[in-house]
Amino acid sequence: METRYDIIVWGSSPRGIARAISLKNRGKSVLLASRFGFPGGKHTESLSAFFGTTSTSEDSLDQKLVSRAAALPFGILHQSSSGILLHPELIKRICWEWINESGIRVLFHVLPASVEQQDNELEVRFFGREGLISLRAGAVENHADNIPFSGIQAGRDYNMLIHALFTDPLPANMPGFNLVRNIDTAIGRYLSISLRKVKGSELDNTFNRELNRLSTEGWSKYRSRIMMIPVYPEISPAET
Repeated sequence: METRYDIIVWGSSPRGIARAISLKNRGKSVLLASRFGFPGGKHTESLSAFFGTTSTSEDSLDQKLVSRAAALPFGILHQSSSGILLHPELIKRICWEWINESGIRVLFHVLPASVEQQDNELEVRFFGREGLISLRAGAVENHADNIPFSGIQAGRDYNMLIHALFTDPLPANMPGFNLVRNIDTAIGRYLSISLRKVKGSELDNTFNRELNRLSTEGWSKYRSRIMMIPVYPEISPAET
C-alpha cells in the first residue's frame, strides 16, 4: 500500500466516490477512506435508501444511482409520487462497481486518529484492524454523508433516524415509536423511526436500545421478523 497521496477522501458515500473518481481522472493520487468495511455511505450504513423526487433531478448523482439500480432485479423496492426506495444491498454493489471500474485505492474499516502538519503536507493517522496506519497527504477532504472526518461531538444534540426491513406487514402506527415511514416493498416492510435531540455521547447506546426494542416488539406483537438492520443510524445535527 502506498503511504503518500495527493488527496485522501473521507467517506465512501456516492458523493465521496464521485469526488475520488474526479480527482483521479485529473491525475491526482487518491485514497478513499471509510469507517465501515463497505461503500455507500448512509444508504448502506444506515439503510437510508429512500430518494425523494426532489433529490433525483435529471443528471444528478442520485439519478445515476437510481438509473443503475433500475436495471437490476429488485433494485427498486418501491416507487410512488413521493419517491423511490432502492435496495440497500444493491446500492452497495453499484458503489463497489464504481470503485472497481475507476481503480480507486480504498482504505476501509478505519477510524481517524490524528492529523498533523508536517512541512508542506499532512501526516494522517488511522486506526484499523492492523493497528495504527500513518499516511502522508497534501489534503484531506470530508465527503461523508453521516459521520464526518472530525467525528461525533459528545456534547452536541443530534436527530436520529433508524431504518430497518421487516419480513411481514406492520401497523401504520406503532405505539411508543415515532414512525415516519412505513412502506410495503417487494421483499418486506421498510420502517423508519425518528428520535430527536440525542446527545452525541449517547448515540450508540440509544441506537442499540431502540433498534433492539423495535425488533423485539415487531416480533412479539406483530409476528414480523427484522431481516435487514443498519450498522449505524442516520444522524444530523439538531437545530439549536
